[in-house]
Amino acid sequence: MVMLGVEDLCIMRYRELGYTEGVHGEGLAFTSLLALLLWDVLYVDGVADAFRGPHQPHPLDLRSDDFYLNRRRGIDDRLLAVTAATGEELGDDAERCWRKHEGEACSLINWQLFDGVDHVRSLLLCMNGGTSSEDPRATSEGPPSLPGRMPDRCLWVGTPRRESLTK
Repeated sequence: MVMLGVEDLCIMRYRELGYTEGVHGEGLAFTSLLALLLWDVLYVDGVADAFRGPHQPHPLDLRSDDFYLNRRRGIDDRLLAVTAATGEELGDDAERCWRKHEGEACSLINWQLFDGVDHVRSLLLCMNGGTSSEDPRATSEGPPSLPGRMPDRCLWVGTPRRESLTK
C-alpha cells in the first residue's frame, strides 16, 4: 500500500495517460513563469518606495493598486513581446532569467517547483509561445492575483530534456 495525497495521485494517473510532466503548485507554476518572463519589469528601478534594501524579496507595492500602474508601460510592452514569441524564444528568455537569478529570495518564483530550467523550457514549448499570455488583462491586477485563478496542478507532455540527452 502506498499513501499519496490527492494531487500526487492525480499526477501519477495522468502520467499513466501519457502526460509525462507535471507539477503541483497551487497556481504557482504560472506565477513563476510570468515572473521569469517579466522579471526586469517587475523589479525595475525607479518606482518610488518600491525598494528600500538589497535583500528585499519583492517590491513593497506588490499588493497595492499602484503595482500595475507603476509598471504599466513595461508590463504591457513585455506582454506584447511574450504574445509574439515562440515557445523556444520564451524558453531562452526564461533560461537567461533563471540562470541569472536562480535561488534569489523572490516571492513570485518558487524555484523548487520545477526540476530545473529545462523543466521550465519544456512547459513553455508545450504552450507554444504566445498562448502563455493570451489574456494580458490578468496581469493588470498584478501577479499576486493569478494563483487564485490558475489550476492546482499543471500537466503536460514534455520534450526530452537537454540534460538527459547528454547522459
